[in-house]
Order: sequence, then C-alpha cells, then structure tokens
Amino acid sequence: MLGPLLFLLYTAYIGEIAASLGLSSHFYADDSQLYTWGPPSTVPQQWRRMELGVERIAEWMRSHRLWLNPEKTDFLWCATRRRCIHLYTGELSVCGALIRPSTSVRDLGVLLESDLSMRRHFAWTVGCCFRQLRLIRSCIKSLPLGAAKAVVAAFVTSRLDRCNSLLAGAPACLLDGHQSVLNAAARLVCNRRKYDHITPLLRDVFHWLPVPFRIE
Repeated sequence: MLGPLLFLLYTAYIGEIAASLGLSSHFYADDSQLYTWGPPSTVPQQWRRMELGVERIAEWMRSHRLWLNPEKTDFLWCATRRRCIHLYTGELSVCGALIRPSTSVRDLGVLLESDLSMRRHFAWTVGCCFRQLRLIRSCIKSLPLGAAKAVVAAFVTSRLDRCNSLLAGAPACLLDGHQSVLNAAARLVCNRRKYDHITPLLRDVFHWLPVPFRIE
C-alpha cells in the first residue's frame, strides 16, 4: 500500500481536474471534496458543473485503479435559512447512483448543516462529552487528581477544543452547552456537588478559560 504522502502525490491531479472546471477542492488523505458557489440564479449551471466534475474525477480514478464510492458520497447545499427552502432538491448523479441533498454532512469530524448554524454539531459534541463523563465516573475514585485531569483532557476537553474556531460567533445559547460540559467535568474530578460554585475550580485548579475565550 502507498503511504499517506505517496497517496497524496498519486491523487494530486484530481485537484487540477476540479480547477479546470471552475470547481474548488479540498483533500485530506482519501477524503475528497468539491465546492462551487454563486447566486441562486446560477444554481442549474453550478449543478451541471458539479456533476461533470464528479464524472471526470471518477473516470480518472478508474483509469488509475481507484474507486469513487457513491455510498460514502454526500451532497450539501449551503445557504441562509430563508433561502434553503428555495434550493433545488434534485439528485446528483455519482457513478450511476443518485445522491439526494443532505441537511447535514460530516466533514473531518465536524457536522455541517445547510444553514451553517452548527446546531447539530453542538448537540453531538455535548452528547459525546457527557457520555465520556459517565464512563469516567465509574473509575474516577481510583485515580489521583493528576491522572483524573489527564483523562478528562484526553476524552472530554479535547472534543470541545477540536476545530472550535468554526464556532466563532455562535450564539450564547449554544455555547452554554459546551460550558456545562466543562463545569460537569470539573465537578466530577474534584468530587463537587451539582450546584456547588464552580468558577474558582475552573480558574485555580484547572486553569480553563470560559468557552467563548477558548474559541477566541
């Protein structure tokens, strides 16, 4: 098998195919993404350009003994919430399969929605963090403070901080969910009750910034 660097060199020409059709592209290992944009009046042209780009890339991949998997292909329109309902809802043809537009897709662990509100990503992240905290609770009493803090950093706060620059400008009602995770983690590690004042712990024991400042 090719190593990561050789694989990227091997597939580098895909970006040139996309650029020749006026499409932007992004690649991470074997994850390939095509982008196009324009005013609503150009949606039919953007649609045809995207289908043509996917078709040519699929042809190139077949000729180089690679395979574009339609089952792992997602298609997303992005627009303001007011305009999302007016977007074309037809299916995109990918290697003989028809792909319907999704309301949300996963991009390297980040959930992106059509209106880019990040609401699902917030909910998913908070849910994952609280599941990890419930697992950690079962063994927390067996760990010294330093080890407990390391476990929380590895399985909880690392999730909050991953790609969190994408959350800049998010409303406070969504950021509150992430803050509740930090508060719960601090209470768990220090064996505090649910309604104990948490700010001194966050500042003096963990040195954790509030969520808006972590994002900034």
